[in-house]
Amino acid sequence: MKKVFTLITAIVISIGSFAQQVPNGGFEAWTNPAVPDYWGTLGNIVGFGVTFPYLAVRDTNTYVQGHSSLLLITDTLPPFAGGNVVPSAACLGTLSVNTQNQYVFSGIPYTKKPDSLYFSVKYTPAIAADSGLVLFTLKHAGTSIFGGYLGGKIPSTASQWLSLNINLVPYYSGVTIPDTLVLAFVSSTDTGAAIFGAKLWIDAVHFDASINTGITSVSGEVRGVNAYPNPTTDRINIAIEADEVGSQIQLFDMEGRLVYTGTLNSATSTIDTRSFTAGVYSIRVNSIDQITTYKGKITVSK
Repeated sequence: MKKVFTLITAIVISIGSFAQQVPNGGFEAWTNPAVPDYWGTLGNIVGFGVTFPYLAVRDTNTYVQGHSSLLLITDTLPPFAGGNVVPSAACLGTLSVNTQNQYVFSGIPYTKKPDSLYFSVKYTPAIAADSGLVLFTLKHAGTSIFGGYLGGKIPSTASQWLSLNINLVPYYSGVTIPDTLVLAFVSSTDTGAAIFGAKLWIDAVHFDASINTGITSVSGEVRGVNAYPNPTTDRINIAIEADEVGSQIQLFDMEGRLVYTGTLNSATSTIDTRSFTAGVYSIRVNSIDQITTYKGKITVSK
């Protein structure tokens, strides 16, 4: 049974339960070494009589949660691209290429309206003009309920892991319930700026709370996860239930930069905050099942 737990701080926080999450959003499951489970990449395109396992790989050395991330590499595809340099891509569902050599993302069945999409990326382009891409939409009967795709360019300056999010709430203009989720990442722009060797790492892809179930605000002491003292000066103590030992914890500053990541290896863990600058920090706990994530805030004072 999936464990539902709550992060507690001395201030009001928001939590939510995820009935439908991004499958394998931590890229831990790989039945095919070139294709993460539930995702499509060029590693499983066979329509041109060849596969391309080198364009999407499991990276067990660079990640923000679990034990691996997805690495997409811009490379050449002589069999169907005339030797041109083309970006690598990964999408939920299946990835195909049409007769115009354009990527087609199938998406997966999905019937929720999440309020935010979160993901972590790291990007090293061959030239500064290049950029990675993230594309997101929810469809009903083949038509985007947003009127198109959300997302955009991943900055070429993301040489370190960045935690990014897309706020979806402003784009829901009606009551239409989606039936398909389309989410794709691309290692380079599809212009002349795509240069051999660009690398895009992706990890920790997940939704925040669901609009269908609402967002609950809580304060005070409830059973689950407890972060204290708050405010703090030199340390944060994190208490969790015994069956959640092994969960990941991350701290972000107010500019969204990851300042700490670690594993909660015991029922009570301590994080040294003496090197932190004064301010408010977001805490994210990714549960041991790698499906449920809850967040809160804590203040560091000097």
